[in-house]
Amino acid sequence: MLKETRHEKILLLLREQGSIQVSNLCSDLQVTPMTIRRDLNELEKEGKLLRTHGGALLTNPEGNQTTSFFLRSHVHMEQKNRIAQAAAYEIKAGQKLFLGSGTTVYTLSRRVHTIPNLTVVTDSIPLANELSPLPNIHSVMIGGELDSTTLSSTGNMAENMLVHFKFDAAYVSITAIDFDGQMYLNSITEFGIMQVIFSIVDKVYLLVDSSKIGRQDFVCIGKIIPGYTIITDAIPHEYKKNYEEMDARTIIAD
Repeated sequence: MLKETRHEKILLLLREQGSIQVSNLCSDLQVTPMTIRRDLNELEKEGKLLRTHGGALLTNPEGNQTTSFFLRSHVHMEQKNRIAQAAAYEIKAGQKLFLGSGTTVYTLSRRVHTIPNLTVVTDSIPLANELSPLPNIHSVMIGGELDSTTLSSTGNMAENMLVHFKFDAAYVSITAIDFDGQMYLNSITEFGIMQVIFSIVDKVYLLVDSSKIGRQDFVCIGKIIPGYTIITDAIPHEYKKNYEEMDARTIIAD
């Protein structure tokens, strides 16, 4: 079967089912897992699907580059779990933290249930919902306009509320970071929140999987500075060296 035909069948199945598994595609298309993984990787690069552990998900039917929170939470799950575990080791009892609205930070929030006496401020509704039952955590949800894609509070009200807090550290996600340490988001929605966090928090942790390193995106939000820590699952040696020459830490989750 020609590659173009396989791609058409894969996308047809995705539109019908919403998600697919490599094992099922191998059976349906009568090809090897290696061929299917290569097909899925090519289609992801074209923006037609999102790779998950063992399969793929359909992107927004309208072609919006910003996919929903719950869709994104299933992408690169293994890497996010490793990054979240490494980030959790950095959190100390009694700290006052800001946790951002990214799906990797949400994964982190599911690993702090044993850390005593935390205060967590967040703009993320799923994250606040995750933390609210925990007796060891005092949770604060900042108010503002709800963004339906990120399920987070945005706008001037949310930004103005943040400036009244003093944080020990902030844990945030970004959509890309280039060789020079410039950080990016894929929309302006979170721009204001991130600018406030960068202005009031000295110790910032950037939770980014390896697919986001060495890339640029739509909105540049600033450059890494001393005191920032990049936590990732893998990073090219030259990037790690360059970031550390800027006095930023790099933690590789393994």
